[in-house]
Amino acid sequence: MEIISLTAVLLHILASYIQLRKRRASKKGENTIIIEGSLNLAMLFKDYIIKSLAVITLIIYLIDYNNFLLMRVNVVNWIKYIGVIIVYSSIILKIFAYKKLGENWSDRVAIYNKHSLVNTGVYNQTRNPIYTSYAMLTLGGFMMTGSYILLLLGGLYFVIDIARSKKEEKELERKFGEEYMEYKNTTGAFVPININISLVFLILLCNIFGMADEVLYLSTGNSIGIYLIKLFLPT
Repeated sequence: MEIISLTAVLLHILASYIQLRKRRASKKGENTIIIEGSLNLAMLFKDYIIKSLAVITLIIYLIDYNNFLLMRVNVVNWIKYIGVIIVYSSIILKIFAYKKLGENWSDRVAIYNKHSLVNTGVYNQTRNPIYTSYAMLTLGGFMMTGSYILLLLGGLYFVIDIARSKKEEKELERKFGEEYMEYKNTTGAFVPININISLVFLILLCNIFGMADEVLYLSTGNSIGIYLIKLFLPT
């Protein structure tokens, strides 16, 4: 699973690199309003430091699976398979978001003078599908590897993305006014408004259940399923 996780992270990085090359090749980068300050420093930190640490962590896992310094919990196979689906779905979501955003995308917080409001495709359901894809990568990667370090790095990455999205939305509100406010009120920030949020909790519950089952099995030799059978079908 570590090689699958590493491949997914590298694919995310590759997609960002390709999008950056397209951005720099376009002429829409002229006359931009760039937001400077501590947020951009935080974004540089997540793009270069956090990503690098995630790749290094996965490489160490590949070399030494049982390295005690790399805190992790054993995960049952069926949860790992769900993690694979989530991780590679995140890559697909990110690619579709990049394609739809087109020349409006920037690797920094930037509003272009010729900026256009994108509210169709995946942006018709959520305002920040690219950031959502990183959250999915973090969740899926944790389900696949059980790595608390990857969970921490991904969580920190997403927190910075949340801060970036708040700043971007303020600038978009200034530029597009009521048009953006109407769009904002009808879409979710990171997940579609009409999605039953209980699905998110169900995924987390499955993850917790699977890890608890593994711990119980290692400590007692029995699984949660066996205890439930004994509870409802006493012998």
